[in-house]
Amino acid sequence: MAERPIKQFYEIEKRVEQVARTISSDYKAHTKPPIMVCLLNGGASFFNDLTRNMKINVELDYMRIKTYNGNEDAGEPTTLLVPQIDLKDRDVIIVDDMSDTGVTMSEALVTVTEKQPASVKTALFLTRKNPAFTPDYVCFNNMNKTGWFYGYGMDDEGLKRNYTNLYIKNEIVEEGDKEIVEEKVDIKE
Repeated sequence: MAERPIKQFYEIEKRVEQVARTISSDYKAHTKPPIMVCLLNGGASFFNDLTRNMKINVELDYMRIKTYNGNEDAGEPTTLLVPQIDLKDRDVIIVDDMSDTGVTMSEALVTVTEKQPASVKTALFLTRKNPAFTPDYVCFNNMNKTGWFYGYGMDDEGLKRNYTNLYIKNEIVEEGDKEIVEEKVDIKE
């Protein structure tokens, strides 16, 4: 079966630019640039494109929290890398690919909050329908999909992160969702 993307890179690129402009506008009057923290590995593609499109100065840092072994839930999250920049009294934006159960982001929020930042916000590439938490910034909200997302930084058993488009594996189409599966996104400026 041929893979068919659910989001083409041109759609992704336009939406990431819009989110970057919104974040830039929200932080342009701040005296210190915000610190954007990428949750590795899944958030890397979104993080790179988002930060390249920022219209203000930002500082970049990274975290890694392991919550999956392949495509299986690993149980308790394990923090493998924490931000190296001093976050005390700084505005922080945690960037990730998506929130599925909310476990990774919850762990990241606890770790960052312990460092006493002035504020903490979140930016996600996508959320599923009825997400575990509501991000401050999101590219694609309420993706009504039930399979495994891959491409654009998200993996399928450790592979396919390098695909520029977004795909879904093992999608289950629920009654009444056929139109949503076939929907073409029209992004307007």
